[in-house]
Amino acid sequence: MDPLNNAIPFMITKGTPVFILEVTIRNDYTPQTPLWRNDSGGNYSCSDVWFCLRAVLTDENGSVLHVPAVTPPYPQMPFGVPQFFQKSGTTQIYNLYFLVNTRNVSHYQIYVSYLSGNKAD
Repeated sequence: MDPLNNAIPFMITKGTPVFILEVTIRNDYTPQTPLWRNDSGGNYSCSDVWFCLRAVLTDENGSVLHVPAVTPPYPQMPFGVPQFFQKSGTTQIYNLYFLVNTRNVSHYQIYVSYLSGNKAD
């Protein structure tokens, strides 16, 4: 399974082992320094954003752990990865959950895989 495309549904019940990453995100986009978008609707700027977070988990040997993201609410749609909305100028804490079958997670890399704003800004 591709660790970056975990859209396959999994059953999560009480007692299922998960690895939780707590991530703090600060949205520095403002009306004065917006996220610029150019799409079929034309150019526009945004300060409130939608984004998706992904993570690659590795063990002590540097091997990638092929574990699905199961961050509630699960499953995430339409991208199969956790999606979040954040207002301009705010800092928020998010928890990312991964279904694991090992306790040997020693490293991780977190990145934004999708970033978009609201035209209504």
